Amino acid sequence: MSRITSTEVILPSSLSAEARHQLTDSLYAVHARLFESEEERKAWGPCDRPEALYFLETHTDHAEGHGLLTVAPITLEAVLSMAHSLLKRRVRQSMTRLSARVLGTRLGARLGRSLVVHTLRHVPLFAQLDETTLHGLAERAELLVLPAGREVFQAGSASDELYLLEDGVVHVLAQGGKLMDKLGSGAVFGELALLTHERRSATVRTATASTLIRIPRSVLLPLLEENDRLRERMWKTLAERRFDDVVRGLEGYGHLEREHRLSLLRSGEHRELRPQEWQKLEAGTHLFVLSGAVDFEHAGLVVTQRDSTLLEVGRPLRVRAREATRLVLLNPRAEDASSKRRAT
Repeated sequence: MSRITSTEVILPSSLSAEARHQLTDSLYAVHARLFESEEERKAWGPCDRPEALYFLETHTDHAEGHGLLTVAPITLEAVLSMAHSLLKRRVRQSMTRLSARVLGTRLGARLGRSLVVHTLRHVPLFAQLDETTLHGLAERAELLVLPAGREVFQAGSASDELYLLEDGVVHVLAQGGKLMDKLGSGAVFGELALLTHERRSATVRTATASTLIRIPRSVLLPLLEENDRLRERMWKTLAERRFDDVVRGLEGYGHLEREHRLSLLRSGEHRELRPQEWQKLEAGTHLFVLSGAVDFEHAGLVVTQRDSTLLEVGRPLRVRAREATRLVLLNPRAEDASSKRRAT
């Protein structure tokens, strides 16, 4: 272990010069991996906590293990505050373990079903379902209590379940550890399992102790076939996630706030095309292919545009679905004009 070189030490002004020298001479460098990836470090940028902002702005190399050490006098108030924080953490960890054990009992299973029904009733995606259907879902659903840092599923794994986050926070990570999104209580994810046969496109990991509801694909598929409204809501949920992943780095979209980008999508027109069905596109339209594939002719060549891609239409043209296809027609110019009118 080497003597400290890059960690900044803030000492109380009341310390004598000799005490300062003895203290700093006895400190050793401590290197710790604070984040799983550089993207997770960047995700702390929007944090509004003054202490976090100060640390991120003044210690740009903290991801390599360098940090900020503050030495302060020990007071009764400081000790009590530290003990309170530690106690809260221990209680939270104990409650997580206890909840997991309780769910394994008959009483726990009954309470779990009640919690699932309550959660489904307050999630917009399922709020319109009748009580009989909600209780039927709860009977087949599974309630999971997971500690922080646990993977819910990995990118590339089979898509067999839909998840609802009843309580907690999870991170959505691309392959390589890039942080794509952070989801909180009430979020729905894993809808890809119900709408396509693709494998998981991202890894989801709990950022805090979390309670999740897992609903098997086999339970929800009959509902989607019977309930057009639920099916459309599911597609729109998937569209928002895929659209934001695609356009956040594109010129013309990347500079917009996330809610503005999603408002463009929500104002668009969702279409479902059968194989070989044609769709006419006007100049200025942005075509987002959500799933499936379309063909269009350009300079005498037939070009195929596949799912999760965005096409800006410069002149009127027609596209033809190669297979069952879901797409969204966007008109950013109309949305910008509407925004200007609202502003004036």
